[in-house]
Amino acid sequence: MANLFKQFGGIILFSSALCLFSCSKDSSTQTSSQSGLPTITISDSAKNITAQSATFTCNVTSAGSTTLIEKGICYSTSANPTISNSTVVRSSSTGNSFSLTQNTFTKGTTYYVKAYAKNSLGVGYSNEITFRTYGYTGQAGGLVFYDKGVISNGWRYLEVSPVDIGTSHQWGKDSLISGANNSTLGGGYQNSIDMINANLINPSWAIPTAIQVVKAYSLNGYNDWYLPSDIELSSIWSCLAKYRIGGFASLNGINYWSSTQLNKSNANYYNLDGVGGGGYNNKVGSMAIRAVRRY
Repeated sequence: MANLFKQFGGIILFSSALCLFSCSKDSSTQTSSQSGLPTITISDSAKNITAQSATFTCNVTSAGSTTLIEKGICYSTSANPTISNSTVVRSSSTGNSFSLTQNTFTKGTTYYVKAYAKNSLGVGYSNEITFRTYGYTGQAGGLVFYDKGVISNGWRYLEVSPVDIGTSHQWGKDSLISGANNSTLGGGYQNSIDMINANLINPSWAIPTAIQVVKAYSLNGYNDWYLPSDIELSSIWSCLAKYRIGGFASLNGINYWSSTQLNKSNANYYNLDGVGGGGYNNKVGSMAIRAVRRY
């Protein structure tokens, strides 16, 4: 009888342990939908990144088994942010899809972000995404103001020289040159090649042209800098200079030459002051210079 009791007692204990293990495993693998929590998604990457801001697009795919109370994003400089251990930005949108722009980030910092949705049963979270605000040091020692996310055509990032490399230089001579009309991010590279091919570099000139100054510039062993396009200057303003990052002389009213030619006599410039803004000027006029490079 004693042996029989031990035998059946062992079976009972084994069965209880098996049940306990199975129940515990099922509980730990419950999804938000199974538990009645809301489900929410966030876009794969942050948009409109600057030195201090970024935009996130989110979508509540289910309110769960009760009414939705709140939704938004939470972010931190550490992984796995939650609404209890990070900064929370709530959405006032009444729809399921919403976008949030946060303007108080710190330059050159990596952040971890999740979207969240809350009902009376608890909080559901999206997957986590990361991004880095602009203004960090680039490969050559400049300030990064653009990241297209992937390497294509040999480059991914754009950095601008940390200081002005010229304060009073003309764009070139009063003549139409072939090319040099690119107005895109990364396009200043080809514009600069076109300017060099048009013989806008002449050592005998008393005051070097903008492209002549850029071509002679080197920083930390890198000498592949170029004169930025007008769109690149615009991006430098919106991502850096707007937040008084970079020490741009135009904060005192000085304009910067772009490499984007407008016509025979004029080329575009950009004023990197608090409100930004571009225009055009005669090519023989004098303006400041910043160099840009791709990597």
